[in-house]
Amino acid sequence: MLKKDTSQRKVLYLFSMLAIFISMTGLLGLSAHLLQTRRKEIALRTILGASILSLLLLLTSRYSRLLLLASHLCLPISIYSAKKWLSDFSYKISLSPGIFLTGIAMVIVLMLLILSQQVLRTIHLNPSDELSNE
Repeated sequence: MLKKDTSQRKVLYLFSMLAIFISMTGLLGLSAHLLQTRRKEIALRTILGASILSLLLLLTSRYSRLLLLASHLCLPISIYSAKKWLSDFSYKISLSPGIFLTGIAMVIVLMLLILSQQVLRTIHLNPSDELSNE
């Protein structure tokens, strides 16, 4: 049974890392597309004196809301699945919300790192070059 559980853990770990990699790659592509379509708006806001923090908040708030909504939707499902899976073991552990909240916090930090890197790269472009294409 230990060998079976160990191999199952390795497979779950592999697929979890693969899912996180695919989702972060998708987020990178989505944010690059969003920033490409909003370059003129960002250039105008920069010229009019918008701070870097306000631009970061403007461009990451949409994704943050979606991520928090997804977290609220998947939290009960993951707690139920984990309890059902753990009920088959003879030695039981208690599930604390901290385990799930740590995972959500790590995903939020990864999302903010990816988005802020993309946003900062776009913000530091020369606004006159973007607006001269009009």
